[in-house]
Amino acid sequence: MALSDVIVQAEPLLLRLWKSSRLSLGHLRVLRTLRDGPRSPGELAGLVGMAAPTMARTLARLEERSLIRRAIDTDDRRRIEVTLLPAGRALLDTSRVWRDGAFERAARGLNDEDQRRLVNSLRLFADLVRSESAG
Repeated sequence: MALSDVIVQAEPLLLRLWKSSRLSLGHLRVLRTLRDGPRSPGELAGLVGMAAPTMARTLARLEERSLIRRAIDTDDRRRIEVTLLPAGRALLDTSRVWRDGAFERAARGLNDEDQRRLVNSLRLFADLVRSESAG
């Protein structure tokens, strides 16, 4: 029941995210992952838990908006490299949907150890859900 409560609380924020930027949470996950540097589409799919066809559509949408660039890797011409463009970085830096809201305020109310436990538990749970979905 606790997970359902959190999802219900997050739904209005997801709608606001869509209205303000026309991006889904999946799009943002891809952009955030690219902050760490260029990746191949396959690497991105694995890191954010997307199927390859979904990743291809996501990258096409982000590229149409000039938020990312797909290019042939200069070191290995068989490989495609996806890079975050300045407009994508700016969008991430200015996105305020999650900032200063109830989720952030609640997280700030946790001590460092509780924050770490929460993040680790959520990651574990997300990995288990992805595993169950794939199996």
